[in-house]
Amino acid sequence: STLALGPQLDVALLGREVVLVDDVLFNQEIVRDMLQAAGLLVRVAANGSEALAAIFKKCPDWVLMDCQMPVMDGYEATRRLRQDVRYRRLPIIALTANALPSERDKCLEAGMNGHIAKPIRSVELLAILAAHLKPAAVFPRVSEPPATALEAPVELSERLPKVPGIDVARGLYYADGRLPNYREILRLFHETHGRRFSTDVRNALGVANWREASRRAHSFKSAARTIGAARLGELSGKLESACDAQEHETAHDILNELNTE
Repeated sequence: STLALGPQLDVALLGREVVLVDDVLFNQEIVRDMLQAAGLLVRVAANGSEALAAIFKKCPDWVLMDCQMPVMDGYEATRRLRQDVRYRRLPIIALTANALPSERDKCLEAGMNGHIAKPIRSVELLAILAAHLKPAAVFPRVSEPPATALEAPVELSERLPKVPGIDVARGLYYADGRLPNYREILRLFHETHGRRFSTDVRNALGVANWREASRRAHSFKSAARTIGAARLGELSGKLESACDAQEHETAHDILNELNTE
């Protein structure tokens, strides 16, 4: 099934093509559906190497590039594209779970044109695509919402489920305020991250594959925030830091706490 997004359509975007580069199925499905609902054509690549092959085969209008991926990350893929004169003006937008200025600078240094932090809303995504298609963006730039923007309407709030550990109103915000979208995102989270995350991270820690453990924690962080599970997102961020520092005991302690949450 797909997300019933139905964003405002802009004729300048209709029929344009995006190569979406992300190794996480959860992110692929959500972002692809946002783009297709806006009338865009989408090709998906699971890492930087696949992205290069897809772009060399047929150049798209934009590339949405995740930064942390196996095989080849987004930074290296971007650097290789910029070395080729044919792709020096190709708009490449970074997708990352880190909203820090240092991460933005790293993306720009690699040659990317812009940066959008996960969780992603369709209005923000379409705005940055439009901004790199013509001088003025069709859709307004949306910053972090004020608290009132996250409050569900009274008639809707009465029907919202009470889920321990999840701020349903925030999850709905990232689902464009559409409850069917949110249910679908929850299903995707359960089917992808929910079933395998703990086992995959423990296996990586068991063989001291710190890079893989950190990458999975990084991906889980943005997915947890997308569904409104702030505490899960916080713990996965701490797990990512522990893996980056190669702190074995700390990483296991945080993973146990994360599993409880």
